[in-house]
Amino acid sequence: MKAGIFYYSFSGNTKKVAEMTVPLLAARHYEVYINKIEPRYEASTFTAQCAWALCRYRTGLVNFYQPETLDLLIVGTPVWAFNPAPPVVRFLKQLKPSVARKALLIVTYGSGVGKERCVQVMEEWCRKKSIPVREVLYIQEKLLRHPEKLTPLVTAALEKAHAA
Repeated sequence: MKAGIFYYSFSGNTKKVAEMTVPLLAARHYEVYINKIEPRYEASTFTAQCAWALCRYRTGLVNFYQPETLDLLIVGTPVWAFNPAPPVVRFLKQLKPSVARKALLIVTYGSGVGKERCVQVMEEWCRKKSIPVREVLYIQEKLLRHPEKLTPLVTAALEKAHAA
């Protein structure tokens, strides 16, 4: 089975979750590909990030990687002003239809405001690409300081996504 993890991380939080997912998938006999979604241009302040997300700024991607057919697509993003980070939206827009049998969405956040709306946007793009979302994993920033609590949450989300 093949799994592709595609994530954007400005502060490193989403990257931590994406990277900890790799050995958990490998233990389930997945061949795992992990790719950082890299924007051509990046907002450097929180205010600019919020403005880009709210205005649905269209950033280009550096070295866009079109995955092969996957059994599981995992997409990770921080929440920026009720939305996924613009590079993640661009990535989802550029995916070929039906590139994956199912998807797991990972959303990292600070306060939690807007996380549901962020997921709705991602789910909408997955629907447009005929990729059913089987599980959503919400990770608050403070949880990243406690791997003993985080690992079971990630494991449970992977189990649900795998079983679906």
